[in-house]
Amino acid sequence: MTRKPAFAIDEATQKAVTNASDPRASAWVSANAGSGKTFVLARRVVRLLLAGTDPGRILCLTFTKAAAAEMAKRVFAVLAHWTTLSDRALRKEIVSVGEPSPDAAGLAAARRLFAQALETPGGLKIQTIHAFCERLLHQFPFEANVAGHFDVLEERDAAALTVDARRRVLARAARHPEGPLGEALTTVLSHASDMSYEEALAEFVERRDRLRASLVKCGGLDQALLDLRLALGLGETDTVPSLRQSILAGSVFDAGEARRLSALLHDSEKSTDRRAAARLAPFLTADTEDARIEAWLDFLTTTNGNLRKPGGLVTAGIKNAWPGLDQLLETEIDRVRQILDQIKTAVCFAASDAMMRLADATIDEYERIKAARGVLDFEDLIVKTASLLAHSEAARWVQYKLDRGIDHILVDEAQDTNPRQWQVILSLANEFFAGSGASKATRTLFAVGDEKQSIYSFQGAVPDWFARIQREIGSKARDAANRFEDVQLHLSFRSTAVVLSAVDTVFDQPRAHSGVSSEATWPGHTAARLRDPGRVIVWPLIEPPAQPEPQDW
Repeated sequence: MTRKPAFAIDEATQKAVTNASDPRASAWVSANAGSGKTFVLARRVVRLLLAGTDPGRILCLTFTKAAAAEMAKRVFAVLAHWTTLSDRALRKEIVSVGEPSPDAAGLAAARRLFAQALETPGGLKIQTIHAFCERLLHQFPFEANVAGHFDVLEERDAAALTVDARRRVLARAARHPEGPLGEALTTVLSHASDMSYEEALAEFVERRDRLRASLVKCGGLDQALLDLRLALGLGETDTVPSLRQSILAGSVFDAGEARRLSALLHDSEKSTDRRAAARLAPFLTADTEDARIEAWLDFLTTTNGNLRKPGGLVTAGIKNAWPGLDQLLETEIDRVRQILDQIKTAVCFAASDAMMRLADATIDEYERIKAARGVLDFEDLIVKTASLLAHSEAARWVQYKLDRGIDHILVDEAQDTNPRQWQVILSLANEFFAGSGASKATRTLFAVGDEKQSIYSFQGAVPDWFARIQREIGSKARDAANRFEDVQLHLSFRSTAVVLSAVDTVFDQPRAHSGVSSEATWPGHTAARLRDPGRVIVWPLIEPPAQPEPQDW
């Protein structure tokens, strides 16, 4: 027989769970891995229903469909179980979740909750934020300026449309190679492979909301690129060709001085000087400006392209024959070094400029294709809902309608909610802390998460926003004289004490935990499985094997 683990749940944890699930207070729960986030969420929903909240006025937002299904399963399992219990057992269950002991009418109401939740039109709203936004946009298509019967693109279909948009832009660039897009494509492909270029464009399309917001803030694409140019220290007319020309135009050596130096080097008995003379000779015989620039750079640089040290260009005998030559060479090398650095910057800017123009054209094409087909992707669902609730002329009407339909919002995995998604959630919850609204009921916002577990930064999640929104919600609730619970759940039911101790030992150092948590000190873990053994094995780092260089490549 397998022995069940012995759990030790302290009084502080029991109190924290009770406070977090209290339906009469807004709450923010910071919960370690394995500390029962889904359990607390489900318990809060159950207590909201027990307190008389209409199931249709509860909105639970989760990050994945699997998480939504798991939460719904737990809530319905509890409510279904209650329908089979005796009065005494049911009363005990209700007290255990944190509610007062019910009378006969309360017991009957508790048994009806399962049927009420099932019969609520649309059911309990436990869904992903994308599903909620889709439903809202379908409800207010005119106000959101979307097609009345739009379809939602799956990720694979959105990727296919991105490829289609990229190909159309590429075709336009190929038809007009001397035009802005054609020149931009030539520039980009001179710096990156086809695959890198395609991957970059796909990422621009995926993150177009942040890009477009940044461009609007700057005053448009051209102004944004000008700001970038100036931030990099480039003048408005600085280009790679113009900077290359300045290598000769501003040289401290004129043609006569170059010939004098060449003669001294050629007549020297030192082999070092004669080699320098050979490098300088093409500069004197070059018949084009580009050839003279290349020859001068060859004279000043080593075979690997690094600028030579002033003292290594000529021998002491040449310097003695030309007093002040050492200072001239040092001045020239410093000047050329600055120009070469500017050229590198100009090359970087030119590539960025070209990539931005291609990305902007691809995004425009992607938007046109979607509009023609009447479809939205997952990014659109969030962006258009946020705009509907915050910037639309009809926002007040939409907010009024929503104000009459939602009393409680619960947010799961709050650490992976990105800023745009928070904009949607806060737009819905602002009325909760604005005094008297259309609803007279107690209205609350609940969020649970752990910034240490944030894994969706690639989708725009910003872990630092977890603490930022926590402070904002707490401040709004207190300003409105509403109860607000700031709850910490450190007790882990998943791992053993040995494993958790090893984790805490690693991350107790500030330089280690600063990468996963914004807290000044590591919060630490407490194990509930006190009698269970555990083992931590630290494997040595595996060094990458040496890759032999092929001889015939």
